[in-house]
Amino acid sequence: MKRIANANGKMRIANSSSGRRRSLASLAAVALVVVDGAGSGGTAGGLAHRLRGRAVGGCARPVCQGHWHWSALRGIEDSRLFLPVLLVWAGAAVLLLVGWWPRAAALVGWILSVSILNLNYYLHNGGDRIRNIVLFYLMLTPCGAVWSLDSLLRRKRAAVRGQGSGVRGQEATVSSLAPACSLTPAFISPWALRLLFIQMALIYFLNGFYKLVGPGWRAGETLQYVMGNVQWARWSFAQLPLPYPLIQALTWLVLFWELLFPLLVAMRPFRTLTLWVGVLLHIGLAVSLQLGLFSFYMLCLYLPLVPWEKWADRKKREEVN
Repeated sequence: MKRIANANGKMRIANSSSGRRRSLASLAAVALVVVDGAGSGGTAGGLAHRLRGRAVGGCARPVCQGHWHWSALRGIEDSRLFLPVLLVWAGAAVLLLVGWWPRAAALVGWILSVSILNLNYYLHNGGDRIRNIVLFYLMLTPCGAVWSLDSLLRRKRAAVRGQGSGVRGQEATVSSLAPACSLTPAFISPWALRLLFIQMALIYFLNGFYKLVGPGWRAGETLQYVMGNVQWARWSFAQLPLPYPLIQALTWLVLFWELLFPLLVAMRPFRTLTLWVGVLLHIGLAVSLQLGLFSFYMLCLYLPLVPWEKWADRKKREEVN
């Protein structure tokens, strides 16, 4: 991948691979936000029940158990007001999906997502928190640098300016082709991908540390209990019994893989294998356990790590040969 620093210290990615990485992660995450919002709210009445569900033990106060949980929707009691909330959230997701004013749309989506979670966070799971984290990063980063309506309009304006200034030769050809392809270089800061990767490493390490405190994880028994719980498992353990030593080994594998994840991905010989273990882990969790969209949100964090530029260069070499 060819990187050239410009005068502002940003990196010009000649083949826009990092821009594609962010854009693909953005598209996948936003598609999940649309599905998640439709499934959790569905109707204004359903969303109202989720927001106001105090009867199931939710905490609707700003301060609960010593923690402050802010919400822009606190105090809403009229269920008729929840339909505009749902429509605004859906509108922000659609704008993110097409890439029109993506950072402003991510800001609106993040505010509503956090507000809904904090009104009754007992009804949510880890996937909802990962959704908030992803929306927060989309709000701060140029996620629409490549695959977005903003990018298309920007390249069209650049082509019009190039034709109006009387550009000739190769520059004119590049400008005329800019709306149809990604020849125009994209200037982006690489810190966002690094920070997102650090965030993922912290998620795994802190979860592993939390598991290490529990005696069930240290004894290798936790997965046995989870797979035998009909509220979590997608099928009865009696339908697909696994040997206890295998379940115990899988329990320890998850525990130590999460604890050692930051160290393993820092070492090049183990990095690819460690990431593939994570992908297979989340696919297995999505298939076997009822965790909502948690596994899919976590897989969105892996998309920026896919080496698109290597695949693109390999394809070019094959075409040349």
